[in-house]
Order: sequence, then C-alpha cells, then structure tokens
Amino acid sequence: MNSLSLPANRRKFVGPRLALSVLLLALFFGIVRFAWYPGLYWQMAGVGKHVLLLLGIVLVIGTGLSTLVYRPGKRGMRMDLIIILLVELAAIVYVGSLLFERRPQHLVFVIDRFQVISAYTAADYPYRFPELERTHPVGPLLASARFPEDQEERASLKKAILFDGEPDIDVRPDHWYSFESSIASVLEAAGSLEEFSGRGEGQRAAVEHWLGAQKDGRDFLVLPVVGKIKDVTAVINPATGYPVAMLDVDPWE
Repeated sequence: MNSLSLPANRRKFVGPRLALSVLLLALFFGIVRFAWYPGLYWQMAGVGKHVLLLLGIVLVIGTGLSTLVYRPGKRGMRMDLIIILLVELAAIVYVGSLLFERRPQHLVFVIDRFQVISAYTAADYPYRFPELERTHPVGPLLASARFPEDQEERASLKKAILFDGEPDIDVRPDHWYSFESSIASVLEAAGSLEEFSGRGEGQRAAVEHWLGAQKDGRDFLVLPVVGKIKDVTAVINPATGYPVAMLDVDPWE
C-alpha cells in the first residue's frame, strides 16, 4: 500500500502501526532464529516458509487492514484495531507453536552419523535416562542411540524395525544414552577432515574457510548430520569427540 495515496490522518497512523508489526516480527524472529534454530539448523529444518507466511499475515493483513479501518471518529474503530492486533498475535502464537514443536531438540549420534531430532519426530517412548529429557535453551542436546547389547534383544528389535514398522533407534528415547558414553564410537566412525577437503571444490572451500579461524584444525574429523530437508557436515574435535562446528556442505558427495 502506497502511503502517499492515503489521507493525511492515515499516513500519520500507518508509520507507527507498521513499526509495531516490525517490532513484533523482530522479537519473534530473534527467538526462533538464534535460540530455537541456531546456525545451520535453520536451513536443515526448512522452516523459512512458516516465517514467510507469518510475515505476510502480520505486515500485509495486520498493517494493511489496520490502515484501512483507521478513521478518526469512526464508531467502533478502536475495537476493530484491537481485533486485528489480536489476530496478528494469534498468528504469531500459532506459527511459534509449530516452530517450537519442530525445533531441533536432540542431536543424536547413531552408528555413523548425527540425526537431528525434534519433539515432533521423536517417537512416543519413555526416556531411558531422565537427564536426556530436558531441553537446551539454545540448540539441541547431544545424545547417542544404540541397539541392545543382548543378541536376542538386538535381533528382535531389528526385526521389528525392518518388518513390523517399528520406529528406528534414532527416534526412540528408550534407546538413547549419554553422548559421553559413545565418544569412542564417534571417533571410530568419523572420517578425516583433510580427506573430506579433497573430495571437491565445495568441500575444500568450506574447510579452508573454517580453518581460517582456527589455529590448528587439520587433524579434526567429520561426520554427516542428517536434517529434515538438508544434510550438512559436522566437524569433530579428535581430543574430545564433540562436534565443534558445522559446515554447509553435503556430507554424501
């Protein structure tokens, strides 16, 4: 809407009203982008469409309708503006609840990769360890998943997964363990960062960019990180077994 074509009284209104909408969106986006989906988790989850939908509702519908109904002296105008604002807030709460439910809640190491798990994708099983049930205020909590040590239990579970449609262990909290307990397996499964860098130009550029901020990272390792719509590469510290960075590069190429 071109504010220059509006009556003077509406032009005075549209600026503050737009500023309010922008402020609400900025606060919302800050929480979503930097607390719920930090770093590459944003791209991996593919939640941009939800934010674009909210952007359209708040800026186009909210600000646009408010400007149209704003007529000083009009009976019931204040109630109309309040209703429109409530619709905006309801949209923010609704989209926020969807994004909160789909946020990366756990980063689970399983066999030879990390899997990003949200509350939405985790299967409805009790947690083996209560400490893994809590959620980090920023980003996901590290965990590991593995099959039972007992051979009969292992065979039975694999059969249920393959033939009975049971959820795999990466989404079953009853088969999750502390990440620390699987560090040896992480280091064994990880590949060389230097070898990964030699796979192609994209890998080399990403590794060199990351190494530019490091004193010495040539001995670091890499593992795939599987997301909802995009996979990336985790850099692993060989001294601790913990991921220290993520590279925006397909780990399978």
